[in-house]
Amino acid sequence: MTEHRIIEGDVLASLRKLPDKSCQIVITSPPYLWLRNYGVKGQIGLEKTPAEYLRIIVEIFRELLRVLRPDGTVWLNMGDSYAGSGKGPSESLNEGNPSAHLAALEMGQNAIVPKGFKAGDLMGRGTVALVSRELGRSSISIDLSPEYVKIARKNLLKEQEALDTGVVNYRFEKVPV
Repeated sequence: MTEHRIIEGDVLASLRKLPDKSCQIVITSPPYLWLRNYGVKGQIGLEKTPAEYLRIIVEIFRELLRVLRPDGTVWLNMGDSYAGSGKGPSESLNEGNPSAHLAALEMGQNAIVPKGFKAGDLMGRGTVALVSRELGRSSISIDLSPEYVKIARKNLLKEQEALDTGVVNYRFEKVPV
């Protein structure tokens, strides 16, 4: 049985609770500096200076390195602001994050990942958990936004009900800051 932890909370506080070398894949698309306000206190991307933003990103990646296994890989989407620029397709909360979805789907198509945990600090609609389930692997998804967690919960539980197999364990947690 696979286990999928959906954590609502600050990514740094959540990562610090994970054991060393416990994740094999990290799929992440951190919020871009000054591009979007998700309306969540403590969100990344609204820092006053680029230096402050980079300091936080580096701190997060130090934690990701700590939880990443020696044979692990990192999938990072950084700098794709086309969808939010008004030039590309708009991205609503219900559509999730297409970049994170693409990375998760690519991971599944290549099927090169041995069994193990994955961690991502942006879970969108729960796509990483869904793809991980299809591959027979466990996952950990972390997001600060209660709205995204609510959407992911709805999608994951709907999918589990449709499967009606009883072999998927979704665990929803809240990590205090």
